[in-house]
Amino acid sequence: MDDIITLQASDLSVEICPPCGGSIAALRWRHGGQHHDLLHAATAQYIADREPQGMACFPLAPYWGDVQGGGFTFAG
Repeated sequence: MDDIITLQASDLSVEICPPCGGSIAALRWRHGGQHHDLLHAATAQYIADREPQGMACFPLAPYWGDVQGGGFTFAG
């Protein structure tokens, strides 16, 4: 998975997928020698397909806060 960047600090690690708009592919905590997923990790297929909705978390940048009505209108 060459598309993944892993950042780690102490027992916490995050896997970021830049081709998927900077989506988080996995957020893990290491405890007792085992990794525990804090978010539902993306599958290899979602990463290969670059499918943001299959990621653990995807950014809404440049939008922030609540999105009124839970969606957007495009082209009318």
